[in-house]
Amino acid sequence: MSGKNFFLVLAMFLLLFTSISFSQHQISLKPTIGGYIYNSENSLKIMENGDYFLNYGFEVSYENKDLFGYDIQLDYSFIYSGFDNYLEWVRTGESDPTPIGFSYSDISLSLNNFDLSLKDELDENFSYGFGPSFSIVNRTFSDDYSNFVDRLASFAIGVNVSLDFKYPLIESEKYIFLYGSVKYRYLFGLLYDKGLRDLSNYNQHFVTGSFSVGLGYNF
Repeated sequence: MSGKNFFLVLAMFLLLFTSISFSQHQISLKPTIGGYIYNSENSLKIMENGDYFLNYGFEVSYENKDLFGYDIQLDYSFIYSGFDNYLEWVRTGESDPTPIGFSYSDISLSLNNFDLSLKDELDENFSYGFGPSFSIVNRTFSDDYSNFVDRLASFAIGVNVSLDFKYPLIESEKYIFLYGSVKYRYLFGLLYDKGLRDLSNYNQHFVTGSFSVGLGYNF
C-alpha cells in the first residue's frame, strides 16, 4: 500500500469513527517519553558506539465510547531517537595519510505509530486497552561533509497494551480531564523501501515502553 492510499484509508476510518456514534467522544494530546526494551537496530555494526534506548515525542488520541457497542480508541504517536556526531571520520589526502580535517555523521530513528485499542474500565478513573498497532519507520544516516543522506523507510505491524488514568478537572457534561498512560508496543517490520539495498538477511523488531501525561476533552 502506498503512503497516499494508507492515509486515505486512515481518513475514512476516522470519518467512520466520528459519524457512527455521538454519545460520547474524547480527544487528548500528550507528550511522551519512553525507551526501547528491545531494538533490532542496536545489533547492527554501525551501532557499536552506542544503542538506541530513550525516545520522546507526542501522542494524539481519539476515543469513541459507543462504536457498535464497544469502547474503541485510535492513537497516533510520533517518537524519535537520534545521535548527533555519532561517528567521526578522519579526512586525509589521496597520497598523504596526514589528517587534513574531520567530518561527522548523525543517525536517527523515528516511528509514526497508529494504535487501535479495545478499551475497558477498571473503575471511574482507570482503564486498560489492547489491540493492533501499525507503524511507518524511518531510519536516517547523514554526513555533514558530503551532505550524503541515506534513509530506509519501512512499514511494521504489531500489538499494543496500555493502562490509562483519567481525572476530570471540572464537573460538567463536557469537561477537560488530566490523562496519563503507560503503554507497551511490539512491532515487526513487514515491508521495506529497500531501493538497491540487499535486505535478504535484515529485519526489524521493536519493543517499546512509554509514559505520557497530558490533557483531554470529553464531548
